[in-house]
Amino acid sequence: MRLVTQHNNVDDHIRFNMAIYSASVKTISRSGGRSATAAAAYRTGEMIHDERTDQTFDYRRRGGVVGVAMLLPEGVAAMESAELWNLAEGAEKRKNATVARELLVALPHELDTAQRQALAEAIAGDLVKRYQVGAQVAVHLPDAEGDNRNHHAHILFTTRRLSSDGLGEKTRELDDLKRGPEEVQWIRAMVEGRTNAALEAAGHAERVDRRSLADKHAAALEAGDQVKAMETDRAPTIHDGPAITEARREAERRGKPAPDLDKLARSDQRELAQVSAKIYGWEAAT
Repeated sequence: MRLVTQHNNVDDHIRFNMAIYSASVKTISRSGGRSATAAAAYRTGEMIHDERTDQTFDYRRRGGVVGVAMLLPEGVAAMESAELWNLAEGAEKRKNATVARELLVALPHELDTAQRQALAEAIAGDLVKRYQVGAQVAVHLPDAEGDNRNHHAHILFTTRRLSSDGLGEKTRELDDLKRGPEEVQWIRAMVEGRTNAALEAAGHAERVDRRSLADKHAAALEAGDQVKAMETDRAPTIHDGPAITEARREAERRGKPAPDLDKLARSDQRELAQVSAKIYGWEAAT
């Protein structure tokens, strides 16, 4: 695997001695009006020209991007963001094609800037090794309006295997109705293992746990741990989705009241449901 570091600018939540765990996989699809070039430009804070549509996406003025890195399979020459994601767009002909996948992961606030960057790159490196894809890491600071511990990384990766000859076959194991969910569970377990190893190496006692609250609660009851059972007997935290986040930011820029956030929340819930369907049922292979 080859690592190409591009730039580095800057330095779950702890509850009951546990760090936040969050790892979700979703697709970037033309059927949703999205593109790999636009997604990459926004997440990395760069300018990328889409050769297929002749559009330019310029997010160089956005803040909050701590570090960006490109990870490629062994034998693949270094390339810039625009080259990789234009290759991804050019490889797909269908108007509803899936052009990229994204892994969004929480990075422990207990770690420092360099440690969080190294963790994100290690996670991306495991994706590259397992699927032989090109991957780009963008580590973000917490949103100014949100939880100041919410450090996170966006890891975009190609839907096709990448070699010195370019993009080739699709990563069908991620599209398969049976293997897809198994691969997602492998990814979630890998993120848990990498995160806990990073916390241990940095001398922190906190650990992450990928199990759901319901599973943690059941395990605590079975073990007779009443304290842990009480701690996990609560509703999961609901985070604002993209529609609400963007609406709040736009209202703040214009100095106007935010629109109907309940309506936007319903929209976000629909999007999350669609994402879950794609994770566990996946889109038809494109």
